[in-house]
Amino acid sequence: MMKTCPKCGYTRTHADTGPDYECPSCKIVYAKFEAAQERAAQTAARQPARAASAQSRQVNSSRASSDARPLVPAQGAVIGGWVCLAIGTAFMFWTLFSFFFYLPLFLASFVLSIVAIAQRRLGQGIPMLLLSIAVPLFLGVGLGVYRTEMGLEQLSSPPASAGSGPVRDKKSAPVVAPAYFDVSLRAKEFREANYTAGVQEAVMFRVAFLNKTDKDIRAFDGVLGFTDLLDNEVLSAKLSINDPVAAHGELVWDGELNYNQFIDSHQRLRNAAFENLKVWFKPRKILYSNGSTEEIR
Repeated sequence: MMKTCPKCGYTRTHADTGPDYECPSCKIVYAKFEAAQERAAQTAARQPARAASAQSRQVNSSRASSDARPLVPAQGAVIGGWVCLAIGTAFMFWTLFSFFFYLPLFLASFVLSIVAIAQRRLGQGIPMLLLSIAVPLFLGVGLGVYRTEMGLEQLSSPPASAGSGPVRDKKSAPVVAPAYFDVSLRAKEFREANYTAGVQEAVMFRVAFLNKTDKDIRAFDGVLGFTDLLDNEVLSAKLSINDPVAAHGELVWDGELNYNQFIDSHQRLRNAAFENLKVWFKPRKILYSNGSTEEIR
């Protein structure tokens, strides 16, 4: 059988006298050359597969990194926005001038909510955006009205001093106008809140009013105040009573004060022991049962 050389293409003849395994023309060994060609073909076949695998790993790695990168700022925007919103709300209950602190915090929460929405965290970004607008608007107005009313109420109460009256026990607290009423504190306690039943925290007290006039009283108003044993004022507030009191008779009145832990006078009244409290009442206007009225200056 005549063999053709795989390298130079020479075909052996019967006249060639060289070894059968060697090409008479280029002198290569057929088996070695063919083995070398087979190894080269196998290597060339493996290189595209390796390149495709490496490219696939690079693409998957870039996708994973691109998916992971937005999580850090998006999560940071959501957490930072809620923290600013919570701290700003707490500052609103501090003092009247705390808006220097809570307004920048609400603004930061508003900006971070927009960032969260842009990063497609709508479930967190939209509620944060609405609350950063609604909380300072509605809660700020409500607290402003409440603090204004409390300030006017405090201004309308008479000042207390250590020498404003004789020191008496809790059953005979100093009375500003003894010719009309004598008042005494009968009970005082604190009621805890029950929000499920719609019950707020309150300081509850019972005060007795003794009519010292010779006329039957139909209604009266004035200022009711509480002091400590040294006549230092604890709290005072306007009071209007529409229950009748007979001449030289007694009216026992039960009242309560909605408790606000951020108001100092409320805290003092709650924490004061019953035996260390005295009560006074300054009448301003009295309506008698016969229809006549009397204004007290």
